[in-house]
Amino acid sequence: MELTLENKAQILAVDDEVFNLDLIELAFAENPNVEVIRAENGKAALEILKENKQIDVILLDLAMPVLDGFETLKILKADEELKYIPVIVVTANAEEKKRALSLRANDFISKPFDVEELKLRTLNYVEIKKYGDFLKNVNEILEQKVQDWYCPR
Repeated sequence: MELTLENKAQILAVDDEVFNLDLIELAFAENPNVEVIRAENGKAALEILKENKQIDVILLDLAMPVLDGFETLKILKADEELKYIPVIVVTANAEEKKRALSLRANDFISKPFDVEELKLRTLNYVEIKKYGDFLKNVNEILEQKVQDWYCPR
């Protein structure tokens, strides 16, 4: 699936270090159909997600002030509307990998990260999310058609 203006990707980058957020933005700078939205902690990320239901992937640091990545991940995966958004944990502490994955993170990238690898993994998850959204929409349409057929108004 090629990203176009009609199916533009939105990536939420959550990190308390501005340099890392800048690197993530730089990774997608050449792709006009990818928008990177920045948050400096988990609380800010959750506030963004309340307003924007179109996020395709979350890149999540674990060690942050206010609300760390582990707590943010728990909240995300417990929420019916947000739990299907792929979360890629990006952290310097490889020891935390198993804990993050046990909390249902979808993937893990170690810092310092390779910008190209981060970009490619993220775009792969965007594609998976877009197909999932498409299937959900088709299913909702089919359910409505069946409802209309069996229970005409």
